[in-house]
Amino acid sequence: MDGHHHEHERILVIRLGALGDLVLCAPAFQAIRAAHPRAKIALLTQPAWMGFAGLMPWFDTVISDKRPPGIRYRRMARSAGTHSRFWADQGLRSSGQDAPKHYILASGRPFERFEWSGAAGMGSHPRVWPPRPEWHFADFIGAQLQAASITVPAAADWSWLDAPVDSLALPEKFVLLIPGCSPTRLDKRWPPARYAALARDLYARASRRSP
Repeated sequence: MDGHHHEHERILVIRLGALGDLVLCAPAFQAIRAAHPRAKIALLTQPAWMGFAGLMPWFDTVISDKRPPGIRYRRMARSAGTHSRFWADQGLRSSGQDAPKHYILASGRPFERFEWSGAAGMGSHPRVWPPRPEWHFADFIGAQLQAASITVPAAADWSWLDAPVDSLALPEKFVLLIPGCSPTRLDKRWPPARYAALARDLYARASRRSP
């Protein structure tokens, strides 16, 4: 992933995390496309995000697979065979889990013939580890791609994400709070009182700005 623009280059991007992680990786997706404008780029994500990911302008195709446990090699081998046409050249893993290593092993591709940016052992562009304590998730992904000579912008272009919302009768400016998170990650969940406090604060700010 050195920025060379080969017409038949193929890149597989794996992002099997939650929807929020997919959104946070959007600047990285945009940067990969900008660095490889003529490449065939595929995104491998979870089935639930296929509709949203399919709208992203940075990929030629979107494919899905559930996150299988590392011991389920038979299933992973079938999956790797399905996605193998995107494995010949380069790959990016946009988080630190070991799933890509298992995919590569199941596919039978030798590491030394495969350019890889991520956590998989023997990758050509290993991720930066450990991350700095002050880093946000986006900083971590940016540092990973910088090691592959790709600079990630501070924000992605979201102008492509548009849909009719007239039936919702929304005001010109509004704030939407969606409480919720992974039910197994209590450390990432706000208590209800914090959402209520945030709503009161936003309402107070809007009231002060109103004529």
